[in-house]
Amino acid sequence: MKLAVMHSVDGERYGSAVLVDSCDSKVKMWLNNHCNSEYYVLQRNSEDFNIPPHKLNTKKYVSALKNLGVTHVLASSAVGGLRPEQNIGDMVVIDQYIGLFQRHVTFFEEDNFALTDMTNPFCPCLRDILIKSCAKSGVDFYENGCYVGMDGPRYETAAEIRAMAHLNSDVVGMTIVPEAIMMREAGICYAAVCLIVNKGAGMEDEAIVNKKLLENRKKYNFYPQTVLKIAAEITLSQSGLLDGCNCCKTSSDIQ
Repeated sequence: MKLAVMHSVDGERYGSAVLVDSCDSKVKMWLNNHCNSEYYVLQRNSEDFNIPPHKLNTKKYVSALKNLGVTHVLASSAVGGLRPEQNIGDMVVIDQYIGLFQRHVTFFEEDNFALTDMTNPFCPCLRDILIKSCAKSGVDFYENGCYVGMDGPRYETAAEIRAMAHLNSDVVGMTIVPEAIMMREAGICYAAVCLIVNKGAGMEDEAIVNKKLLENRKKYNFYPQTVLKIAAEITLSQSGLLDGCNCCKTSSDIQ
């Protein structure tokens, strides 16, 4: 087993920097060591946070992870909440998604392709570890949740948020669904925990203000950092058990 932890630009970076070949250029990661076990840390965005979500090159960093021989990925992401009972700062260990975007997301561009099974898009073994890590960290969290993937970079309309809630969805974002698809195509076990940083459009009297969202993200960012660090330690200690996970066994290798 080889592990990577993935977060946005405001996540913790530690260890020694390494450059990894991908499908079209090199990707910067950090190599960390815990109890004589190594794992990689990857941030999705640039350090200036100047790449909009719909322009993130998911194919690039997933292929870099594949080239490294990474087999398991733990991720975090900031999201909007769709349920009135949710609070800013709550965490959600997602188990399903609905993809409502128009981006072309796949490694299979030519005649050699696979119809990838996405019945359960997130690794159940890693999800169980994230749930245990949330409980251990003491954060308020939900063990399950459906993530709605949108194109962005705009926020949603109030009508879109109401429709998502009627679809029994729990959070909305722009990052996780392309990752889940390409991780599964690459045969990498993947699970994600989401931090709620705003309420969906129309759920509060005031409009969504980007400055306030960024303040919430900064205020509660230590929650996902703590959860991912605990989850990485548990994952490394249970590496032998995780080798038997079958969630990606039907996926074909990417070229």
